[in-house]
Amino acid sequence: MTSRYAMLNIAPSNYLPGLVPVPPPSSVLDSLSRLAAAYATPPSTLVDLRPSVYAYSAPGTSAHDASEDEDEAGDAFEFSFARGWLENVLALGSRALARGVDETGEWERAVDEAARLLADLSGPSAQGSTTKTYLLLDSAHGLSTPLAHPYPTPPPTRPSSTAPFLPHTSPSSGPASTSTDISSSSLRLTIRDGTLLEASTGHRTWGSASILAHLLAASPSRFFSSISPSPPTPSPPLRVLELGSGTGLVGLAAAAVLSRLGVGARGGAEVVLSDGGDEPQAVLDNLRGNVDANAAAIGDGVHVRVERLDWGDYVPRGNGPAPLEQVSPASSAAERFEILLGTDLVYERGQASLLHAAAAGLLRFPSPSSSSSTTSRPTFWLALPIRPTHADETAEVAELFPSRFSAAVATPAAQLRRTDPETGKTYRLVAVEREELLGPSGFVSSGRTGRGGAAAMGELRYCVLRIEWDEVR
Repeated sequence: MTSRYAMLNIAPSNYLPGLVPVPPPSSVLDSLSRLAAAYATPPSTLVDLRPSVYAYSAPGTSAHDASEDEDEAGDAFEFSFARGWLENVLALGSRALARGVDETGEWERAVDEAARLLADLSGPSAQGSTTKTYLLLDSAHGLSTPLAHPYPTPPPTRPSSTAPFLPHTSPSSGPASTSTDISSSSLRLTIRDGTLLEASTGHRTWGSASILAHLLAASPSRFFSSISPSPPTPSPPLRVLELGSGTGLVGLAAAAVLSRLGVGARGGAEVVLSDGGDEPQAVLDNLRGNVDANAAAIGDGVHVRVERLDWGDYVPRGNGPAPLEQVSPASSAAERFEILLGTDLVYERGQASLLHAAAAGLLRFPSPSSSSSTTSRPTFWLALPIRPTHADETAEVAELFPSRFSAAVATPAAQLRRTDPETGKTYRLVAVEREELLGPSGFVSSGRTGRGGAAAMGELRYCVLRIEWDEVR
């Protein structure tokens, strides 16, 4: 069976020595050093989200052929072989230390190194924090330069929090660009991920966040159509809120793109990054650190702040339609936002209801002038994975944010309606656009899953919803 390690003549099964009889510790240390080099992952990882490199597959297609699937299975075998060898080294070294036969201290060093590598091969929950640099824009798109290679899907030894899509290739265009220069004009964001043990889901940059950050950079006019190139008079600041920010990649991407669009000369923008899930203080502290780390990427006209936000505060009280005053005081008209952003926000039953309450309490109502199709309307952009294990949660989202053309919109439940006190009009939130993508799950499978190459590479289907107010008549 072939694999990338075999092709490079670095397959662990080819060079790791047998442990019966027990080899000298110096030989074990040499093998550990070679294994560490083969599976090394830098503490700072580069993730290329630029439009010229980052690409997604259409649903129902796979980016890998049969030979690549075989290659992944070969990699999984080598990974399993290396882990088993390390576990045996730990056992042998521990016995040698217990017998006091380590005059040179080599067995102690071998045990320490084997334990470190074994933890490194165990995935994000066993590692320390990691810092990733996300590239968003290049000069070819008017806002940075191509890399020698797109950031590769990481080996199964150390699944990264976010793996980018494969580059577009075609007979006419060939692979993605091959230049290694990263221009100073490139738009880059530095994001710290903690471990899954550190603060649950909020310390991880999930796959949906990479998708939405890429789309924000690739098509800014799709999200910020209200920004006029030459407004006749200064306009009020554009207000953007990211719900469940986690590490803040999407909110920071929005802020950086707005800065590049020159929003500062058009009234400016305020971008609020929020969270309030498990262990919120740890998540918010990390979020503020990521905001500080990216201050240079955001111009003076865009103000970014971090706030704790509890979605439960926006659940309407009573059984009837919820006028604005029946919701949290924080949802007054002055506190509402033109744009809401959210990714990977529904992974338990009941969360969709809380999310709906927060979105309904925080998204600005349409103004009379925004009824025209050429005028931007307040919008909630929601990106979610379509996981077979979360079918109930996906169904909840579809029920609470139905398509504008579905029958459910005609007679919405009373608790889903909201009345704008300024106009007296009643609205409900509906999905006016739905895009389905195939991208990386953020985890790389350690072997065959029975679903072909896409599953072996840890790919998932995602949907991106554009949600707006629809008047209830």
